[in-house]
Amino acid sequence: MLLHEDKASEIGNFTGMINRRNCITILTFFLMAFQLRAQNVTAELEELFQEAEHYEKIALFGQSLSTLDKLLKLADEVDNDEYRIKAVILESEIFRSTGRYIRALEALQDVKGIRKYPNLYVKKLGRVAAIHR
Repeated sequence: MLLHEDKASEIGNFTGMINRRNCITILTFFLMAFQLRAQNVTAELEELFQEAEHYEKIALFGQSLSTLDKLLKLADEVDNDEYRIKAVILESEIFRSTGRYIRALEALQDVKGIRKYPNLYVKKLGRVAAIHR
């Protein structure tokens, strides 16, 4: 009877090891998929930003604002502050370029969390200065 209990104990330990291995494997694949999704989203955000900048440079402001709306929705969805801030700064530049100075200032005043990004903060201050000029 002792032999039978030892075998049952060994089988239980082996099953526990398999379950742990399976859990670790599944968790690893889940984390890899999550990281890949994050990389794809960041690439999509960058692509939208580049597209909006391109439209802004060739004075297609409506197209640029439309692209920035898409970018802002995606950035909010994935909680990406950096691209949200970049989009708002570009949006304010478009408002400034089209003479909508108050709207440009309002957009810049509403930016939250910008102090985490010193380069964007300096860019924001530059936009504010340009609007007041």
